[in-house]
Amino acid sequence: MRLPFGIDKIAARIQLRLLQSEIVVETKTKDNVFVMMNVATQYRVNEQNVTDAYYKLM
Repeated sequence: MRLPFGIDKIAARIQLRLLQSEIVVETKTKDNVFVMMNVATQYRVNEQNVTDAYYKLM
């Protein structure tokens, strides 16, 4: 199936809403103690950079 304007198919659908990624990280403090930390990172895709968000790895 051929879509208009020379597009063959949609590669993926990118969500523009705010997303959150949660991970557990083990790190060593200055006094040589190992601690486990829960880290949550919130991110979203900028509308002007949807192509970069899908095809580029930072």
